[in-house]
Amino acid sequence: MTTNRRVPGPILKGEVANEISGQFKQMIIEEPALVSAGQSLDELELEESRRTWTIPVHHLPIEILSIIFVHIARITWKSPFVLGRVCRYWRESVLQTPEAWSMVKLNRIKPGLPISTILTRSEPYPVDLVIINYYDYHVLDLIPKLNRRIKYMSVIYQTFQTDHPFTQLTTLVLIRPGGLTANGDPKALLDQKIFPNLRLLSCGDALDAINGDIPPDTVPPPIRELAFVTRKPDMAIKLLQRLSSQLVALHMQISNPLQQHMVSQRARIVLPRLNTLAIIPPHLMRYEQPFKLPFAVRTPILSSYIEAGSYQTHNIHKDTRTVTRLAFSGRIDFGLFPNLQVVIGSIETMTTLLQYLEKEPEALPDLARVTFQRASRFEERLRQFNRKYGRSIVANIVDEPIPFLSPLDDWDINAI
Repeated sequence: MTTNRRVPGPILKGEVANEISGQFKQMIIEEPALVSAGQSLDELELEESRRTWTIPVHHLPIEILSIIFVHIARITWKSPFVLGRVCRYWRESVLQTPEAWSMVKLNRIKPGLPISTILTRSEPYPVDLVIINYYDYHVLDLIPKLNRRIKYMSVIYQTFQTDHPFTQLTTLVLIRPGGLTANGDPKALLDQKIFPNLRLLSCGDALDAINGDIPPDTVPPPIRELAFVTRKPDMAIKLLQRLSSQLVALHMQISNPLQQHMVSQRARIVLPRLNTLAIIPPHLMRYEQPFKLPFAVRTPILSSYIEAGSYQTHNIHKDTRTVTRLAFSGRIDFGLFPNLQVVIGSIETMTTLLQYLEKEPEALPDLARVTFQRASRFEERLRQFNRKYGRSIVANIVDEPIPFLSPLDDWDINAI
């Protein structure tokens, strides 16, 4: 079969090449315009999306918007400012929602800006106050003015005054850099008249400054969670005896140089409501004897236990039969944890655990989950163990190191 289709010759090929080249040049010329047009379309889409979100707002009462903002939206301390710029309807809602303004971090407001306006808009809701470095000192003057409104306070100990009662304060975190002394009597921290609603106290070594006994006629605040550092066993004993019936969480760090225990007979303390206990012993030199608490503690319903152990010191607390969640470093005797369900820690922690299980595959029958920072080698080892012994221990892998030795206000073992 023959065809009449023309076979391209040199001249035609040149024409085609010129045409293609011209098209490319035209595209290069028009490209910025196309990009600009695309950006305009994107902006129109964004504007349309914004209108989609704001139009329904026009038909809702401000009271409903306040509920949405406070209880449904994902909020940060900047949200009142950010949302107030969306449209005038949200702005009116935010301005009339005092609970939203109570969430603003006052120490983040630069000196000279109208903090008083924020405080007025937040009334009558309680506020939080953070003074943890010299950048925050501009809000120090607010403490006596807000002593009846502050609900949470984290403050450098030397700047803290107890001249007035803090009637709404539920959480007090005292940051005490070494060598700094406080203004006032540290016994005030244990006075319900000054802190009638205090639930969590994290006070570093502030209580070691107490001279003599804790006054027996002083009623302590209703503290349920306590974190403290001490090198005075006698003070710790008196403190725990005084708060024994109310503590549900205790974080206790023993520091060097440890003061000699003045009573020859070992004290016995019962903490009937305690469900979370963390113990960090003093750092020991190789030649020193393993650390032992100078008092025995009974914890009949303890469920979560945290310990910073070592090859010299481990299982500092012995009454752990009821513990189901364990976080530790160093060594541990798993035989004292027959009901263990969750283990949290580092790769070294997990290695200690797996070595124990490989020797006794039927031990810890309720163990269901281990939480540790990502480590592929250990994950594979755990899978092989599960496969070999028919266990189903789940690996809960996290990307960051777990701060399981941090005080109560920084980390919650029961949240993992």
